[in-house]
Amino acid sequence: MDNRLVRSFIAIELPESLREEIYIYVRQLSIIAPEVKWVGTDSMHITIKFLGNQQPGVVSQAKRKLSQLKFNIPPFEISTGQFGAFPNLKAPRVYWLGIKAEPEKCLVSLNKIIEDAMEEVGIEREQRQFSAHLTLGRIRDEAHVDVIESFVKNQNFKSFNFKVETIALVRSMLRPDGAEYSVMQQYPLFQK
Repeated sequence: MDNRLVRSFIAIELPESLREEIYIYVRQLSIIAPEVKWVGTDSMHITIKFLGNQQPGVVSQAKRKLSQLKFNIPPFEISTGQFGAFPNLKAPRVYWLGIKAEPEKCLVSLNKIIEDAMEEVGIEREQRQFSAHLTLGRIRDEAHVDVIESFVKNQNFKSFNFKVETIALVRSMLRPDGAEYSVMQQYPLFQK
């Protein structure tokens, strides 16, 4: 029996065409700040709930719980917003694009349903308030944040839109060159 921990998260996957368009901006950013670990197209997603490292049995319970849920959230539109950083642009650790949902309550409702369901299988609730975003890059060493901030102020980021109909349980395998993601299962948000 394999008892190695499984690192995973629940996310909204982006259409490939959208990932390619966003990557145009990421490439521009990578030229001016190569010291930032910018994400590739395969790593672009919107995390709804990070499950962390769990025993395989807990992940199986999470899969089962997700497949039993009746989300009853009709397909909704998501649009990307402004470029930002956690904790802020002056002292960034993570660069991101903001996310907005139409109607807005859909993402908040989805996060609450998933938090409640995962708590039932023994996965702790996230203590921080949910903040929908698309991670673009992580800073490991000193980066030229002033150059990035200047670029962002002078660059109008185009808003991208897409319809959300499913969520995915995704496995994250940490590799020396970055995380590798694979979808374990997808779940429809609305069933007729």
